[in-house]
Amino acid sequence: MPVLTDTGIELITSKFIEADTDSTGSVNAEQLLIIFRPFFDSIGLDPPNEERIANRLASMQTETPGELTLTELLILMAYLKIMRICEMIFVAADINESGGLDRDEIKYVFRKTCERYEVDPPTTEEMDEFITDIGGEVTFDLFALVTIPHIFSTGCWY
Repeated sequence: MPVLTDTGIELITSKFIEADTDSTGSVNAEQLLIIFRPFFDSIGLDPPNEERIANRLASMQTETPGELTLTELLILMAYLKIMRICEMIFVAADINESGGLDRDEIKYVFRKTCERYEVDPPTTEEMDEFITDIGGEVTFDLFALVTIPHIFSTGCWY
């Protein structure tokens, strides 16, 4: 299953066409707010403000500096969806709400993942060695780095 469904692509495309009021084939920060509102509303978050979007666009290598084409927007929306999934999994695993996964939480993730895929989990010693090697805690960035390829390889985003 693709990250963005056909319906999702159609919705984004429709919103892109609606927002591209000057028919340039790309949208700026102000126009992106038109596109972002329904997406952010659907996940219960406020969209970033125009200044934040403009700053982010300025930092990106895009076909038109400070703007996104439809293809670039589709890639961005897929990225946002994957990151949202990672965030939801991470928050669920962060049982003590510390903002990082400690030894017990990491072991829990190992066991649940192995259980889900019906494979034997690593031994306690192997898990302890791995956890020590990574510094004893998993940050969101490290979690996303490991989780994103897993999501793509297994199709676990639906």
